[in-house]
Amino acid sequence: MSVVGLWIAYVALGGTESLAQVGHFLAGSAAPDAPQWDVLAQALNDSFVGLDLDHPVPYFDELGSL
Repeated sequence: MSVVGLWIAYVALGGTESLAQVGHFLAGSAAPDAPQWDVLAQALNDSFVGLDLDHPVPYFDELGSL
């Protein structure tokens, strides 16, 4: 999935950050807050499920248990 594809899926699920900001999240130069993290995780997990894979990206409240 491209960054643009991820951003489109993220916005479709209710994400509110810009394409540039999502790029910063992915590069590790910025961190999303919990709600935006969960929307990004959902967009990525939806993509993985569409490829017959599991949903490996944890949601924010699951991060402490990793």
